Amino acid sequence: MIGSSVSVYGILQNVEGELIVDFSVDGKFADRVTVFNGSQTIDPSLWTFNAPLWQLSVASGDHTLHCEVYSATGSQASFFYVRMFVVDKYFYI
Repeated sequence: MIGSSVSVYGILQNVEGELIVDFSVDGKFADRVTVFNGSQTIDPSLWTFNAPLWQLSVASGDHTLHCEVYSATGSQASFFYVRMFVVDKYFYI
């Protein structure tokens, strides 16, 4: 990715179980995010779109984002997508 800010969003289904995801940039661990901890309202027909999960500002330039599912229990069916921004005359999505 090329940019100075990266954000990860999710499309999440409210089902039983937990979902924990690790994020790292350029090989350095950044954060462990608990998306669901098992106490969420259970409603498989309920989907949350464009849920902000994680964001990090980085120096402008080339970077590598790594996302790894740390824990997933139950019937998790979630999707993630990334938005990158460059703080200058160019804008990337």
